[in-house]
Amino acid sequence: MRPLILTLGWILVLVPFVADASKSNEKTYSITLTKTAGADHDVYRVGNRKVLADVHEVKKGEYLWKIMRDKGLLKRADFPALFKALKELNKSFKNLDLIHPGDKILIPLKITPVEGVAPTKVAKVVETKVTPAQLKDLKLDHYTVAPGDNIVKVVTSRYDIPASQLYGQYMDMVKKLNPHIRDINRIYPGQVIKLPIFSPKVVRKPIERPPPKEPTTKAPRRTTGLNPHAQELRAIFEAIGEEWVQSGEHFIPLRSGGQIDLKATSFPLINLTNGARIIVDLGNKLPPRMASLIENTWGSYRVVHLLPSDDLPTALEKILSRCGYVKVLRRGESVVMERGVRLQLKGDWIVERGAAPSGNGWSTAVINIISDDSERTVPSLVRYLQGLGVQVVDFPLLSPAKKSTGHEKAFLSISDLKTLSRVLVDMAGIKYSTGVEIPVYGKKEADFNLIIMADIFFSHQGKDCIIDLGSLDKTLISFLEKHRFKVLSLSGKKGPLERIEEILGFLGYPFERGFHPFWGSTRDPSRNIKIEIPGVIFADVSAQKVLATTVPITPELASFLWSHGFKALSLAIR
Repeated sequence: MRPLILTLGWILVLVPFVADASKSNEKTYSITLTKTAGADHDVYRVGNRKVLADVHEVKKGEYLWKIMRDKGLLKRADFPALFKALKELNKSFKNLDLIHPGDKILIPLKITPVEGVAPTKVAKVVETKVTPAQLKDLKLDHYTVAPGDNIVKVVTSRYDIPASQLYGQYMDMVKKLNPHIRDINRIYPGQVIKLPIFSPKVVRKPIERPPPKEPTTKAPRRTTGLNPHAQELRAIFEAIGEEWVQSGEHFIPLRSGGQIDLKATSFPLINLTNGARIIVDLGNKLPPRMASLIENTWGSYRVVHLLPSDDLPTALEKILSRCGYVKVLRRGESVVMERGVRLQLKGDWIVERGAAPSGNGWSTAVINIISDDSERTVPSLVRYLQGLGVQVVDFPLLSPAKKSTGHEKAFLSISDLKTLSRVLVDMAGIKYSTGVEIPVYGKKEADFNLIIMADIFFSHQGKDCIIDLGSLDKTLISFLEKHRFKVLSLSGKKGPLERIEEILGFLGYPFERGFHPFWGSTRDPSRNIKIEIPGVIFADVSAQKVLATTVPITPELASFLWSHGFKALSLAIR
């Protein structure tokens, strides 16, 4: 049967029926690399079998099923076993449906039980342990990831490495040299990765980089008939940690024996961390029946049709509603969280995805489309919320040059009563002494004197004042109060906030205790973030507002409070 070519940006090619390989009961294999002496192919151990495999470099117009068909593998009786082995041998590829010219993949040609292979025909590769000292001395090449790159494509395009070494020792070194990348098989444009040049036996000289292209003043060509907000949508989804693929082609095999080819420029693909894949039809060109065919064949795929006239909020709403997140809330709705502080999250959209996935720490995202910087969430609050698993995205995104450094030192951390007392007395502008011997009572003719040790001593409002940390008993305190002294005893078990209230009351300073609200931006309350912090608020002698709280004060939270005119006292008194 001749291929049927359609003119709507996709191609349907009929190939023999292929069973769905994504079933949940599929067996998991472990791989051990071996090398056949004198043979043209590599031999790999997959579970209890050995697989003879060939390295195939993808050419333009090729896709996985075409390659396997050309090699005569689709008609093989053992095709299911070959297909499972192919997936195990190419684990570095996140999605074998998305391969590009220049990629190198391992194609299994023959599977043989381990018992059937003579030991003399197989020589195992000697694995070398890589020590930290060896890593330190390696010569490195720094590569900036470009759109459409995957780690195998990058390495094989730059170095001549045998597949048996690429998937073993070399890739282990890449992982150890790039600890900031949680999953080396998932890299993003703009990331800089370190590639080792450590032995001629493993890598040869890197390919010379082409000279940089001269900058062009021509405006990029816009594809007509497509929604114009693709790049804005991409920026928003990448800001919340999702992958947007808009280069090359997507190859989607069908159980019925067909395959759909989609050009990524017109049909970007969003790879979500929850496993869903969103095909964004930017021009509303994919027929509904074809979209249904994709979704019915692959449960993880969803198709979102955008009209060229859809504005950014409309387009984003269409996509978010199909992403399969645990919950998507709109303007006016809110999420309330208790994290020591009380958080009331509101925005244009609030996305909840349950537990935060590995390598992407947010569980809740707040998305706003703002008109100007005056509506932007205070950057220090954005950074503080990230530590609580909340990602805030205000679009247009804040450029790095405009990011605020804040006032991370605008707080004091206090861990004992003596320091707390001294700080509060000092904030009141009162001079004091510590550990002072004070004569309280005495007569020349009686030959005796009463002298006490005052923990903190000062004069205030015409009175001699003593703050006692627990060394004076009640009888002596009563005696002192009858002899012109004003005494505050901090003995007994009370919380830090009660202690602050006692000291401020002793000094005659007004204060307010409770949960104190702060807003994250100037946006209206229906789409704003409110954070309520428990503690005691007062003003020092210079009229500087102070918030004393038992909530742990991070530099980001201190900076946020400072932007609202508050200095913070972080109380960690036991």
